[in-house]
Amino acid sequence: ATRPLDLEEVSVRGNSTADKVKHPYKLKFDHKQTPFGMPKDTTWLLLANYGDWSLVRTGIGFDVGRKLDGLEWTPQGHFAELYVNGVYKGSYQLIQSIKIDKDRVDIKKKKGVVIEIDPHFEEDGVPGFFGDHKLPYAFKIPDERKKKKDGSESPKGITDDKVAVMKKRILAFEKVLYGPKFADPKTGWTKYLDLDSAVDYYLVKEFTKENDGDFYRSNFFYVDDYTDPRSKFFLGPVWDFDRSAGAKPFNAKSGTTI
Repeated sequence: ATRPLDLEEVSVRGNSTADKVKHPYKLKFDHKQTPFGMPKDTTWLLLANYGDWSLVRTGIGFDVGRKLDGLEWTPQGHFAELYVNGVYKGSYQLIQSIKIDKDRVDIKKKKGVVIEIDPHFEEDGVPGFFGDHKLPYAFKIPDERKKKKDGSESPKGITDDKVAVMKKRILAFEKVLYGPKFADPKTGWTKYLDLDSAVDYYLVKEFTKENDGDFYRSNFFYVDDYTDPRSKFFLGPVWDFDRSAGAKPFNAKSGTTI
């Protein structure tokens, strides 16, 4: 018999997918779990893949990412059939969530920062800003302030310093990237952004024809130490392939493709 797992929290997750008939979920367990033999953790996601009738596009995108050594981490996942209180809810994909951890985004917990390109950060109540070229930078991890047991501010959460320094660094990178000397081997874009991760990230986007490959949303990059100017940005992890490979836009009201 399968041993039941004690859940602390179940919540609906996602941006454009949260309002679909088939909800994606975030699962938080009381103790670290190792579903399907994946590295243990307390937080997991159930992707509904509602916009992908094949249900496999995200799995293929992740498989491609894991085969490229320039991406330091690509989520692991397994397909699963979901039952809630004995009622079948459909075919899902259980995957690792994006978080700072030695088995996921392996960067410093106090000084590491993960940024998401997401135009909805303001309505979601997430710290962020628009760059000089209108790209929306949202703080993915951390995205809220945290307190220590004594009530003081924890450096693991979002801080005014993290917001200010990351904004300054990103704007400086933009200025070089869109400037006349962007390809300079010493002062150009590779001074700020890791070359291998950038190349392999775009290879995955191009191979899958991922819908957000134009950097509209669901694109991530991170830095190991936001205080160290020598610590480069790394693109990744790759994410959100349900509308890749020619998948047609989905009409949430009618439940059909447009």
